[in-house]
Amino acid sequence: MGSTLRARASEKSSFASRLEITPNVRFRSLMFLGAVALTAPGPTPASAHTPLGFVDLIEVQGLDHPVGFTFLPDGRILVVEQHTAAVRLAVNGVVTTLGVVPDVVSGGEQGLCGIAVDSRWPDAPYIYVHYTRGGFPSTVCVTRYTMGGDLELANGMLTMDAASRYDVLVAPNDDPIHNGGTIRFGPDGMMY
Repeated sequence: MGSTLRARASEKSSFASRLEITPNVRFRSLMFLGAVALTAPGPTPASAHTPLGFVDLIEVQGLDHPVGFTFLPDGRILVVEQHTAAVRLAVNGVVTTLGVVPDVVSGGEQGLCGIAVDSRWPDAPYIYVHYTRGGFPSTVCVTRYTMGGDLELANGMLTMDAASRYDVLVAPNDDPIHNGGTIRFGPDGMMY
């Protein structure tokens, strides 16, 4: 897309806590990325080279084209699947589907491509997804959903309220490639 996607997640500019990227969060992120890579077709774990100081460990299995993930503050993992448009929750290796984002068109680089958790979680129990919506012409969207269930329990289950859908950004999509996908909250509370 060429320009930075920047949107305010809420009218309130202050929030209770900010996500601090600690070495533990970085390590967990690297381990999860490694686990996701191991679920993709390719060399078996025995034939892959594990860098010195890392352990070959599968955290999550049974995903279909996982392309984005994020951690909740308590360590639970939210994953998006590009082609199925599913938002999945991983808790202690068990994966459940929270919902499917409607109207997602996939193929090539299109599909459900990114996910972020509101930086004020659990006070603002929102997730944001980035995807390509079908139609003519297709559009690139960032949409917010309200989450329910056990918002603060590391082993608790969540629900995704499909009726809470709120489009934060809808932009024309002129090309089926280079659709972006990663969305994150910065330390300033803004979405990027």
